[in-house]
Amino acid sequence: MKLRIPLARYSAAKLAHSRIRQERDVAREKLEKLKQVNAPLKRKTDAYGERAKGIKRRVESLTNRLNEVKRKIQQCEDKFPGFDQMAADWRVETSNIRKKANQRRKKLLDLAEEVNKLESGLEKSKEKLDSYGPDNREQLNVIHSLHKF
Repeated sequence: MKLRIPLARYSAAKLAHSRIRQERDVAREKLEKLKQVNAPLKRKTDAYGERAKGIKRRVESLTNRLNEVKRKIQQCEDKFPGFDQMAADWRVETSNIRKKANQRRKKLLDLAEEVNKLESGLEKSKEKLDSYGPDNREQLNVIHSLHKF
């Protein structure tokens, strides 16, 4: 009887151990099947995570660069406090120069037009003068005296 009790316990323990091993093997097989089914999804989600981390790093580096540029601009503005006023004055001066140049250009165009009119008037006067001929000196003197006034 003393021998039977340890054998019974041993055989019960062995059965329990083998049952647990079988359950573990079944669970491992199920795990492997699930891993194979979910592997593409896991790769996708891992890729999404990596891209998200990459974008965060890029945003951080671009933010740092932007802050650096802002800091440099602020330093330049601090060095030259009247820069904005000077730039505004230069813009006004430039626009005034352009206006004056346009006015001069317009005046030159008006004078050129007037010269063209006077030249055409001169040509017409010469044609009239040529039409009188040398025999009509009296008519020329009358016309000449009228133009003096």
